[in-house]
Amino acid sequence: MRILKILPLVILLAACSTPVVSPTPAPSVYHQGPLTLTIYSPQDQATVSSSKVDIKGTVSEAAVLTINDDIYVLEPGEFTQPVSLSEGLNAVQIVASDMDGNEIDLILTLTYQP
Repeated sequence: MRILKILPLVILLAACSTPVVSPTPAPSVYHQGPLTLTIYSPQDQATVSSSKVDIKGTVSEAAVLTINDDIYVLEPGEFTQPVSLSEGLNAVQIVASDMDGNEIDLILTLTYQP
């Protein structure tokens, strides 16, 4: 009988000790012709606690990437580009265009709260 009384307690303790893992937000994927722009972070409508944030993503082919007024020439693959934010609400415009004239234009809305 003692084993039966202890067994439910062991199961209860095991269930309570299971770590809770938050799911990773899905990346935002944009297509225009053969050009694909994927933004991994930050997510649109995010609130951040730093005045500088890295835009992280990938482009499917060589592209010119404009983030606000900064222009970058990218090879296909991953990129990380820094952006400075003002306190409060910020609109970050991202434009990716390839050599064939395909263009993806989007705006991320980010809130900086120190």
